[in-house]
Amino acid sequence: MANLSAPGDPFGSHPALLIAPAALIAYYLFAYLRLGRRPARGSIVPRYEPPTAVSPAAVRYLLISNADGRSVAAVLAQLAIRRCISVEQKSGRYQISRLPANPEAEKQLAGEESRILEMLFEDTNPVVLNPANTDDLKRYSLAIQGALLKRLGDSYVKWHYGTIALGVMASLLVGLVSAHFIRGAGGSSPLMFSWMIFWFSLLLAVVFAVVVIPVAKNTFRGIYEWRRITFALLLVAFLGFAVHGLTQRQVTRDAPPDLMAMLAALAFINVGAAPVLKTYTQQGQQALAEIEGFRLYLLKVEQDQYDRLNQPKVTGPPRGEFLPYAIALEVKVAWGDHLCDIFL
Repeated sequence: MANLSAPGDPFGSHPALLIAPAALIAYYLFAYLRLGRRPARGSIVPRYEPPTAVSPAAVRYLLISNADGRSVAAVLAQLAIRRCISVEQKSGRYQISRLPANPEAEKQLAGEESRILEMLFEDTNPVVLNPANTDDLKRYSLAIQGALLKRLGDSYVKWHYGTIALGVMASLLVGLVSAHFIRGAGGSSPLMFSWMIFWFSLLLAVVFAVVVIPVAKNTFRGIYEWRRITFALLLVAFLGFAVHGLTQRQVTRDAPPDLMAMLAALAFINVGAAPVLKTYTQQGQQALAEIEGFRLYLLKVEQDQYDRLNQPKVTGPPRGEFLPYAIALEVKVAWGDHLCDIFL
């Protein structure tokens, strides 16, 4: 088997390796066209009521396809509005107390809201949310996401996981076949190293998609979630050192850099294709239009009201049935932002 790394060329001399990423892009482009392009967004009409039959956490899920700390804050605000709990801020923490049972109000709760209400008071009443305890975020956000997936199913969004799984498996196969015919500078086969690089690159791409990119988007929009920003920066620094150390130690000995570049490109293309292939059903498109119209109303009409309510002396949630939606839609609400600080 020939050593395909050209001497003196640190990036290799194998343009044929570019075929695989190009073919993968063509595959996903074909899938995108086959699934149908997303309808063009028309003009947004203000809507004066929340979307029909869509809870605040569900609104958040339809926008970001996930449940996060803001989802938890929106659920807690909804429970407070429904008079199921009371929330009191004390020294940077929030004390949450269970109010006397109100069967009529609890019947109106969405599935994820009922689940969080049950989880909050499993052991004690009242409950104190501590910003240092990140386990709360994990437990509550996972519970919300699980309840939303069960309740919404694929009624609003279709992810086409089968198409993506086929692309990942084809990428891995191409990478391993390419590695089989390539020798590193030391004459060794980079087969196992290529397997490791592909999955590491896939993990790296997922981390960027889930952690870094959302934080960057919010920062550019003027939403500074300092804990998430700090975490994202530390994560990027750690992964950067890991990649640098890995490549410095292995690339010249076990695998040519162009093979590694191909594997990394395949991984990032697969992860990047997931949101591109996401499609909304007719019900989902209608919900999105209603969400955008309602957010426009909150931004233009309700913002002054929330600003007046969000004075430094106000330690509890301002009154208003739209507050949970304002939190979910990232409308500037001081009480909601403080509450989100516990979970972000």
